[in-house]
Amino acid sequence: MKKKNRIIFFSTIIFLIALGQLIKQIIVKNIDSSKIIIDDFFKLSFIKNTGGAFGLGNNYIWIFILLNIVIITVILIFTQRKKELSKIEFIGYILLLSGGTGNLIDRIFRGYVVDYIDINDFINYPVFNLEDMLIVVGIVIIMIYIIKLERRGSVLTDPMKNNE
Repeated sequence: MKKKNRIIFFSTIIFLIALGQLIKQIIVKNIDSSKIIIDDFFKLSFIKNTGGAFGLGNNYIWIFILLNIVIITVILIFTQRKKELSKIEFIGYILLLSGGTGNLIDRIFRGYVVDYIDINDFINYPVFNLEDMLIVVGIVIIMIYIIKLERRGSVLTDPMKNNE
């Protein structure tokens, strides 16, 4: 990755991590249980998630910390070894790394992930946070990129080699 792109890449990641941590700090300090924002649709609910996605694997925090570190490390190595990332890859990896790192910070320093976006009155869905949204959108973006490559007949090469 070029130096200019690397600066943009890491600056954006740092900004998104800081934004997520700021929001979580506000939630922890100001929301005891729930605060209705839009009736029958959206409320802020402070939930301590000691598991993974959707609260699965509660109380296995060290497994999630290790898994998080491995995934973040692999993505960092991959993105830094590539000579150039497409715009869609660039955005997708920024979102993945921002969300994953934000939740990792919670797991390490709080012992749980702060979840707060609650749409349960609208649809039956677990409480989540900004970082979860960044991860999901990042995955969708990367998947779209991979599908586009496959449709073009491009060969996905070994990510550990210096490709593209």
